[in-house]
Amino acid sequence: MSSDLTEMTSIEKATIIHKRRLNATAPVSRLPNETLSIIFVRVVTALFERDGTCYSQNLPHAYPWLNITRVCHAWRALAYDTPSF
Repeated sequence: MSSDLTEMTSIEKATIIHKRRLNATAPVSRLPNETLSIIFVRVVTALFERDGTCYSQNLPHAYPWLNITRVCHAWRALAYDTPSF
């Protein structure tokens, strides 16, 4: 059982590493973090101005800004490091 768990953990880690490398090849990954931060803030501001709240019934998550944090690890880290968020 322990070796199965170790193997599964190893496979999960390899999968995470592979996904992060794949995400890094996307064209949007070439944008500087400062530019992405500005985009994140503008998206959230636009949603707030449109709906009058940070809560939305029309998006997969009740709080639209959380959708940005669920795209990939890099976006999550950047969003949490953005003071305006």
